[in-house]
Amino acid sequence: ASSGRRVVGLKPVASGATVIAAFCVSAGPLDPEALDAQVSVHLARWKVPRMWVRVDRLPQGPNGKLDRKALPALAPRHS
Repeated sequence: ASSGRRVVGLKPVASGATVIAAFCVSAGPLDPEALDAQVSVHLARWKVPRMWVRVDRLPQGPNGKLDRKALPALAPRHS
């Protein structure tokens, strides 16, 4: 699915580890494999997000800037 807005950052998961996660505003479901392929063309493998999270909107603080602390918590991902 195409997303109009994305934010990527380090985020802790419930297991205590920290992963690179991408939060994407999208009307429909995300296709993590397609997104991985798309960004892998431009980024080193270690910079590609390990988790893709669909959100309805990106949280903003009172000043209109992204509120990273208000992004949803992540559950551990099992491979």
